[in-house]
Amino acid sequence: MKKTWRLCLSIVLGCLLAAQLFSSCLDFRQKKGRYLLKHTGDPTVISILTFNILSTVDLLAVSQGYPIWLQRRENVFAEIMQQNADIIAIEECSPSQFDQFLDKFGDSYKFAHHREFTTDAFVMFRKDRFELIEKGFWILEEPVDVRIRRLAVWVKVREVNSKKEIMFVGTHLDAKDIKEREIKFLKQNIFPQQESGAPLFMAGDFNITPDHDNYTMLVGGGWHDSYIASAEGEQGTYTFVNPTRRIDHIFYFGSNVIPLSWKTLGSSSLVLSDHRPVLATFHLGEGIE
Repeated sequence: MKKTWRLCLSIVLGCLLAAQLFSSCLDFRQKKGRYLLKHTGDPTVISILTFNILSTVDLLAVSQGYPIWLQRRENVFAEIMQQNADIIAIEECSPSQFDQFLDKFGDSYKFAHHREFTTDAFVMFRKDRFELIEKGFWILEEPVDVRIRRLAVWVKVREVNSKKEIMFVGTHLDAKDIKEREIKFLKQNIFPQQESGAPLFMAGDFNITPDHDNYTMLVGGGWHDSYIASAEGEQGTYTFVNPTRRIDHIFYFGSNVIPLSWKTLGSSSLVLSDHRPVLATFHLGEGIE
């Protein structure tokens, strides 16, 4: 009897522990934020970079001839440092890569992330240009959908000199059919900030080309694709060596936001990832005092 009781107790305790560990590992709670942006400040210009850096564990990419991370790392870091973008969205980042980003850029950039859930997407913004107002994250998938964890990381920042307040969202959407639901969730969570009139941005690997049905959802409701500032015609971002699909985007919202430039980075002679980084600059116009 005692053995049976002990066995039952052990099973119950084990189940409780497993459930607790599973819950803590997934952590599907959202961090939505409370601060409503103010449409104030002087005109300014900012640059935004989005870059899917290719994870260290992507065996398919390796089989297609893409160099492993240790062979690409210093070139990736050098490209990011050379551009010196004000706000950066990084996608497809493994935990070890994330630690290396912290070591390399922690002195000049602040980080927003939800590492406990996944390092797949995170945001960096320059310490010398912005002060943090608020940061958080949104989990984009239900527990039953999780195979590769997806989230959006957001920051609300104030530009030190101009006092412009900005919201920036970095994300990596899934290539599965649940993408439509992820987009609706993104737009739903950003919507409360649209009434402020302040500049809003979404950037990342959306796994969506402009001819995809879901693309119209992204640019609907007053949102725009910064690609319109490109002067070089249609450009792809994937794959890096032969980019035929444009799936990495920087979207913006706001009547006083004007895209000044849009371009992809890198060359076929120096492979940085399986995606090309995208860099865009914006003029942020007058606010309302």
